[in-house]
Amino acid sequence: MSPDEGFGAAKAAAQKAVQMDPTLALDPLSLIVNMTAALILAYARRFEDSIEYSRKALELDPNFPSVRWTLGLAYEGMGMYEPAAKEVQRAIEISHGQPLYISSLGHVYARAGKRDEAFKIVDQLKNLSKQRYVTPYWMAYIYACLNDKDEAFRWLEKAYRDRSAWMAHMKESPWLDNLRSDPRFDDLLRRMNFPYGVRGAEGAQLFVSS
Repeated sequence: MSPDEGFGAAKAAAQKAVQMDPTLALDPLSLIVNMTAALILAYARRFEDSIEYSRKALELDPNFPSVRWTLGLAYEGMGMYEPAAKEVQRAIEISHGQPLYISSLGHVYARAGKRDEAFKIVDQLKNLSKQRYVTPYWMAYIYACLNDKDEAFRWLEKAYRDRSAWMAHMKESPWLDNLRSDPRFDDLLRRMNFPYGVRGAEGAQLFVSS
């Protein structure tokens, strides 16, 4: 499993650890718990709270790329695209170019209306995929935020065929909100054995691309 694909597993492991030992959730000095809380809150569209937990984690380690990334995601969710891009770029720098963070910069640019920059990220990921595995799921994020639904679903189908671990995020992901009304979204959920008919998390329309 690549470092990128392993992130989802790390998130799940952190959540399980908190379930097994709830005192971890009360530990203000736990970097992983604060980072995981920030990510879960971003998926719940509680972006201000996500920023708070990311900042707590940064106090513990300002060079932890996943925290720079979660902070960038929360800024993006609030429409603060300039600081979002800055944080994600910092995550890319610290991680020496991890594809997860590169793809995130792509959807920040897409939502900011910087389509040319977003497409440059797409090209960068395509070139990178010739050297290492890059899950198609991340490409779907960028195209969804560009409001290119057909292309987004094409990449989601590729991710489904690849059995990408990141497909487990699909039902709740804010970056796919503008795909939820499309019948192809429920079809994918059905094939993945997710409950369907209720399209994603409560408050999903807070994060729809224009």
